[in-house]
Amino acid sequence: FFVIKSPAGNDLLGVYYEDDEDGLLLISKSSFPGGTLDEWRANYEEAVPDPCGSDCDCDCCCCGCVAFAVDGLPLPFQSEIVETRTVGETQVAVLESDLGGLTTVFVRDGYLIAVEGDLPLEEHLRIIESLLE
Repeated sequence: FFVIKSPAGNDLLGVYYEDDEDGLLLISKSSFPGGTLDEWRANYEEAVPDPCGSDCDCDCCCCGCVAFAVDGLPLPFQSEIVETRTVGETQVAVLESDLGGLTTVFVRDGYLIAVEGDLPLEEHLRIIESLLE
């Protein structure tokens, strides 16, 4: 369990699980009162510009990269929304990272919830289904 701040200053609550077989699974929850997945998606796409074009293969970190820090060093990677699925009646955005992992994002009861990890998409959707129960 952890608590960190988002770039906007909101608290992010999360849990992570790691094992040798499945790798890392991270589930995070942040306040998003009155927000919808469409609003999050529009904000995400606006915040992650792609000035070099969709076919960019440069090292400039300007091509829609999201920078995270590991041990104080920035770790740029590109994460793209590739589709939207529905679990029950809840829309779920599916993002793929150029590092190979998946992130699934949905909105529930005023919270934005993200599931990140190296698991297949169907496993992500099963996890979301259990979180929605």
